[in-house]
Amino acid sequence: MLIHLAVRDFTIIHRLDVELGAGLTVLTGETGAGKSILVDALGFALGGRASGTMVRPGAERAEVAATFDAAGVDEVAELGRELGLEDGGETILRRRITPDGRSRAWINDSPVSARTLRDLGSRLVDLQGQHSHHALLRPAQQLRVLDAAAGHAELVARVAELHRRLDAIDAELEAARAVGGGERERRIDYLAFHCAELDALDAKAGEAAELAAELRRLSHAVEIRSAADEIEHALSGGESAAGSAVHRALTRLADIERHAPGTTASAHELLETALVHVTEASVAVRALARGIDTDPARIASVENRLASLHDAGRKHRVSPDELPGRLAALRGELEGLETGEARVRELQDRRAAVRTDYRKVAERLSEGRSSAARRLADEVTLRMRELGIDGGAFSVAMNRAREERASGIDEVEFRIRTNPGHPPTPLAQTASGGEQSRVSLGILVATRGGLPVMVLDEIDSGVGGRVAELVGRHLRHLAESCQVLCVTHLPQVASQAQGHLTVSKGANGSMTSVRVRTVTGEERTEEIARMLAGTSVTARSRAHAREMLESARQGETAG
Repeated sequence: MLIHLAVRDFTIIHRLDVELGAGLTVLTGETGAGKSILVDALGFALGGRASGTMVRPGAERAEVAATFDAAGVDEVAELGRELGLEDGGETILRRRITPDGRSRAWINDSPVSARTLRDLGSRLVDLQGQHSHHALLRPAQQLRVLDAAAGHAELVARVAELHRRLDAIDAELEAARAVGGGERERRIDYLAFHCAELDALDAKAGEAAELAAELRRLSHAVEIRSAADEIEHALSGGESAAGSAVHRALTRLADIERHAPGTTASAHELLETALVHVTEASVAVRALARGIDTDPARIASVENRLASLHDAGRKHRVSPDELPGRLAALRGELEGLETGEARVRELQDRRAAVRTDYRKVAERLSEGRSSAARRLADEVTLRMRELGIDGGAFSVAMNRAREERASGIDEVEFRIRTNPGHPPTPLAQTASGGEQSRVSLGILVATRGGLPVMVLDEIDSGVGGRVAELVGRHLRHLAESCQVLCVTHLPQVASQAQGHLTVSKGANGSMTSVRVRTVTGEERTEEIARMLAGTSVTARSRAHAREMLESARQGETAG
């Protein structure tokens, strides 16, 4: 459930905090008051479209934070675990954008990408815009709706994965068949030459870096040996050396011990340790000096090897460390060409096996869609009639696709009949926008939304009168299974809501800003009366508003 929306400097909104409750909440206000801007702000917080023009003029940035109580939403918890997010009982999606169009996003104060934000947002909110019913006119969206109603997401994902594998095998087949005849032989000769060359070079990963380090040591061998000799002399090279000094100190410490027994134990232990360290350091430095090769032939050998590695890297347009990988790739291509038709036959066999799996899973998916189509048709038909399309009927036509697709082997078309005795026609050819809106709402109610939060931006456009009241009741019914936020101009819808927010514009200094207020009691009655009567609110419109609110309360009690 969305419990709080905080908006800062977003378009014409300066500072806005909106508290939200469960059930159906409506947002009302005059046309152009900014109701849809709130929906846009929520969409932005969910990872939607971002533009620098969203920043309020004169502001440094715009920011929107949406706080959800997502307890019990398994998909949200699963994504949170994948991202390593802390679960503090609430999920906060926050996004910021600057006038130059740069945006940043956070989930529970952990930085995330806009893509991750969209992924989580898509698991929380179904946002239906003013023209969302237009999306239902597209076959792809109709197929998605049917699959959502069927609840067979695993089958859908499996079919898509098998289709991707078929595409990959087809690409390999095309590559295997692309080279033939004399061109194949020339390519084999080319690859064989370069494989032999790289084999002879026998480059190792990390070798260039090791050689470069050795070359630095060899180039400074004289300086290193001189410094090592100087260090060794300072440690153990005579009476003035550190080792001799520590040894003398131990001798004198023994003299003190004879006169003051038990007082020198700590100092004695430290000096003995120092003598050991000095001796070991002297040995280590001596070994270092002896390990430095000053042979000019070795320097030349390292230089030549480095030059060979870098020359080969430039030739193959890779770094020296990538030469072993380049050799493996060339060998693979060479082996593929040398096997020739055997490779083609192998790929054909693999394709046949994967295609068999694809057809089996796609057929199961198709059967599931057919069953779901009948259930969805019955449910949406019932909702259409409840929404005032008397004698109307909804059906789902399914046909075999002309080609195998990532979505399966089906083509789906939503059809409706609005008058008895008339044949069903595609939803896309239905002339009435109001009918399209009601069918869209019927589908939403039939499928119960499917997400914790549903936001509807004037989805009830194009209806009025008795049908508007029916729409309000259906939205209230939908709100029994998920939280519903609805932008509406219909008093019949507003009266059915458990929560009511009014949106208005006002002056904030020299700037216009949007205000949102929660209305209850007489304030709510007054708002619904305004929606009924327009600018001239009368006692009659107020009485009508009270009747509508009372009727909605009685309906809730009866339910």
